[in-house]
Formats: sequence, C-alpha cells, structure tokens
Amino acid sequence: MRSLVVITFILAGLLLASNHNAQAQDDELVLMYSDSEPYIISTPNGITGFLADYIKDAASQAAISVQWRNVPWSQQLETLKRDIKNICAPTLYKTPERETYMQFTAPVGSDGFFVLLGLRNNGKLARHSTFAGVAADQSLVPVVQVNTYYNQYIHRLLSLKDVPVQEGSVERLLRGQITSNDKYFIVSDIRANRLFEKQDLFTKYAAYSHFTDLMQENFHYIGCSLSTDASLFERLNTAIKSKGLALPD
Repeated sequence: MRSLVVITFILAGLLLASNHNAQAQDDELVLMYSDSEPYIISTPNGITGFLADYIKDAASQAAISVQWRNVPWSQQLETLKRDIKNICAPTLYKTPERETYMQFTAPVGSDGFFVLLGLRNNGKLARHSTFAGVAADQSLVPVVQVNTYYNQYIHRLLSLKDVPVQEGSVERLLRGQITSNDKYFIVSDIRANRLFEKQDLFTKYAAYSHFTDLMQENFHYIGCSLSTDASLFERLNTAIKSKGLALPD
C-alpha cells in the first residue's frame, strides 16, 4: 500500500512537471483542474467553461500567463501542501485548515446552493424537509468524494456519523454508488444542472433541492501555494476583485 501511495505522488508530480519542471515561470501561474465541469471544461480546442474564461480574463488584466494542468483532484491539495511556487487550484472552498498551507484569492464565483442527488422517486429523501433530518436518518448514507469540503454546517452534521470517502469523479461516483434509495450525493445546483444535460442521468436521477437549511449561497476561490510570488498573487487578486463574481453561462 505504501508503494502505491508513493507511485501516485510521483505520477502527480510528473503531471505538473511537464514542460515546466513542476514550477511556473516568473509571470506565470500553473492552474490545476480535474472533474470541474461546468466551471472548467477541457476540449480539443483548449480549456473553456465560464470560470476558466473568467480566470483567463482576470489573468490577462493582471499581465499573467496561465498554464492549465490536469491533475487528479485527489492529488491537488497534496500538491499545494508541498508548496511548489506559483501553483494554484481554482474552484476551492475556503477552510481554516486549508488556510494553513495555501492562500486564497477573493471569491471568484458563487456555487449556488447544495442539492442532494438520488434516484428518482426517492421517498426517503423526499420525506425530509431539512438536511439535518437527512443526516440524522440512519437509513440514509451520503457518498462523499475524497478531499471534498461543502460548508461548515454540512460537515458538522456529517461528522456525527461514520462517512467513508470515495475516490473517483463526481459522475463516476454517481453512476457507481447511487444505486439504491439509501444513498445520496451532495453537489451544487450548478454541477447538478451540468450532469443532467446527459439524458441517461436525467432519466435515472433527480436533484432534491427542497431542504430549507441548504438554501445559503456558497462561494469558491482560487487557492495558491504559500510560496507563490506575492506580486503575482496580488495582481491576480486585484483583477478578481475588480471583476466581481463569475456567473454561469
């Protein structure tokens, strides 16, 4: 098992090192992404998506070059902990623990509110009016992606029960794990809308959005290594503040 972990870290490092020896140039930021649709979308013609376009515009205003690197989500936080200069990850939620090893820009976008994905006609989810009720229901089990943070309220409720974390993309976990009415998956309403553009997902699953305690707006940020050049970070942050929040198309 230890050898497998070492190999995984080596592979993540090689992904970042491609063409840049794992470190960005002086006026360049390396942005890690993975499993980020609709915020960041990889296409044959390059990186797009409403948040990616927003970041590219902000970087242009700040006279900063951006290099996108596809790094598995499970390795992005570990990479930031290694404190490689000028390495960042967008679409992060800010937490006190993460602030110990990275610095955050101003918020770059609203993630809307959280919904629960489950099988269609799931009476177990429908019968609860609050997420607190769902979390307390011993017959319901959340599927949680590794390294995922929602907000303080959700995590406090989930901490009251033993919740195993799972490796894999959001779509892979949805398809592979949400196979009965006793399981659910937490995502933003923006992410749910993107998933349901696929007809087979729309037919099989539903977004349960009626929970009165999940209506608060959530914001995401760009998190950069602590060793990121101070001038570079400040220029990007100034451009972000001047632009306001990124909005979905």
